[in-house]
Amino acid sequence: MYYMTYQGRTQYASSDSINCYFATSTDGLNWTKVSNDEIQKCGKSALEYINGKFELITGANRFESTNFTIWQNMGSVLPLTADPGGIIYVNGLYYMAIQAYAKSPAPTTNDPEDIFLLVSKDGINWSNKGYRILWKQPNGSVTDLNAKQFGFESSLSIAPDGSIILYHDPASQTSPSPIFGMKLISSLPSYQ
Repeated sequence: MYYMTYQGRTQYASSDSINCYFATSTDGLNWTKVSNDEIQKCGKSALEYINGKFELITGANRFESTNFTIWQNMGSVLPLTADPGGIIYVNGLYYMAIQAYAKSPAPTTNDPEDIFLLVSKDGINWSNKGYRILWKQPNGSVTDLNAKQFGFESSLSIAPDGSIILYHDPASQTSPSPIFGMKLISSLPSYQ
């Protein structure tokens, strides 16, 4: 069985009205929405399955469920003001891509809003240290993956060859942009 969480809101509603919804699939292609599953105002989220429980991590709280239908709010877990992306498990540690302000938890609108990696030993409690993701561009220059400049949506995945891929949505405001993948070329950080 495959499990998915996704965001939704009514047309023209504010970003404060983004809710989390859930769906299941037997083949990963055809999905059935789980009825009465809405978590209101949860925003961006990351889903994982740990020790017999589904864990949903949002920018504000962690939710837990044993049946993928009834969710219990377990309180805040992220150390930064953040929007989480995907979670991967590599060599005994969990890694999550997040969109966050560099000067969290009290940023101003002038602070850089970048994509970071967080590290966890158990997938629930996350290190207070975030690792800024740097992007080596085709011309060889290296820059921050600034969310305001390059887009907001990022998710981690493990490719069939075992490499770590960050998928990123450039989120162009003027025209549709394709999602692109970036292969990790440095070592994953350790837990601190």
